[in-house]
Amino acid sequence: MLRFYLDRVGGGVSVDDLSTMSRRLGDLVEVHDLVPGRYTLEVSSPGVNRRLRDPEHFRRYIGSKVRVRTVETIEGRRAFVGVLAAVQDEGFVLTVGATQRTIAFSNLAQANYEYEFPVLQRTKPRATAAPR
Repeated sequence: MLRFYLDRVGGGVSVDDLSTMSRRLGDLVEVHDLVPGRYTLEVSSPGVNRRLRDPEHFRRYIGSKVRVRTVETIEGRRAFVGVLAAVQDEGFVLTVGATQRTIAFSNLAQANYEYEFPVLQRTKPRATAAPR
């Protein structure tokens, strides 16, 4: 299994981007005989709610909403959703409501960027039943 993730600064990887990269990578693997025998090539994007692993991933999403699960409890909780305020060498600062919490990378079980879908405005008013 060869798995590649295609990402773009600022997001926005399209299906066409993935298809083009899949063909290019497949051609490279075949021409240079990089994998002997049969293989499966998978090219995808990290997705809307991408996982944050490295400090650099966290830095990229400063000011964005993230969902965090810790290994050990912090004030009786292990799950937090808040805005990523800062990234330091040993951890990051998460703003949850009016509270800022520093979470060490060593205490991190999982973190994901939480994409906030835009609220769609209705273009036509809802039909209402006439009074009887």
